[in-house]
Order: sequence, then C-alpha cells, then structure tokens
Amino acid sequence: MTNSLWTTFVETIICAVLLQTGYFLGVLYLVWKERRSRPAFLAEDKGLAPGPEDTKVGGLSTSNFKRSEPFNP
Repeated sequence: MTNSLWTTFVETIICAVLLQTGYFLGVLYLVWKERRSRPAFLAEDKGLAPGPEDTKVGGLSTSNFKRSEPFNP
C-alpha cells in the first residue's frame, strides 16, 4: 500500500512483536488461573472417601490415577 519496502518491514516487525507479546500474556494468564485453582482442587480431592469403584491394582489404589498431575510414586 505504501510502496515502501522499509515501511513494510518495520510494520511486519511491530506486528510480530505484538503477536508474541499477546501469546506470552495469554499463556501467563492460563498458568496463573491453573495455579489459583490447584489448592481448591487438591482440598476437594482429599475430602473424598474411597468409593466402590476404587480397587487395588498392583498394590496401588486406582484413585491415585484420577488426577491431572503427573504420576510420581
């Protein structure tokens, strides 16, 4: 539109920086939101009593595998 290679280059760099900043802030928000909800989830999980669907598999309760966090014995 401006017939200027330099202007096009600068505008492209500005757009790339804005996109990366927005992406970073979005990921930061998702991590913050997960961090805020984690204590409530863990407190809710501890209050549950083992139900009839919980069975022992190889000496481990299957209720340990219903979490979203990684398995670290």
